Amino acid sequence: MQDDVQDLKLLAVLNLLNQLSNKHTLKEYLKGIIDFLAGWTGCNHIGIRVLEDT
Repeated sequence: MQDDVQDLKLLAVLNLLNQLSNKHTLKEYLKGIIDFLAGWTGCNHIGIRVLEDT
């Protein structure tokens, strides 16, 4: 059981790294993360808050 959880965590990390390497803009990257999280969790409403330092 614990191995299954570790495998899922590893797949999640690999997917997020894949998103980072395949997206060219921040908007594309965030959309990919949101789509991944929605599919993984089954949630319909996911948001990511981005704060910009000025």
